[in-house]
Amino acid sequence: MTSEMMQFVENAAEESRYHAGHWFRYLRKIITDDNVRITPEEIENIIEGDKLTLFQKVSLKQAVQKNTPTNRYITGLNQRASTPMLREIIMRNQHV
Repeated sequence: MTSEMMQFVENAAEESRYHAGHWFRYLRKIITDDNVRITPEEIENIIEGDKLTLFQKVSLKQAVQKNTPTNRYITGLNQRASTPMLREIIMRNQHV
């Protein structure tokens, strides 16, 4: 029996196959700074299965481990952009 979160990850893997940016955006929905919405057992079941590519398996395993570069990237996707930085990017693009 698969849990709702396992099903979400497997569906996300299918939708984002061979597209890392898309895969990471899906992962940000289950991984935050203070919470991982999927159990270690579910992660192992997913990794041992055949629904994810090798890249997706490795990145999932890294993403759920605190303070790995992948984890920091995923949790960073959940943070708001700083307004001054965003304003600078917008101004730079208006002059192009």
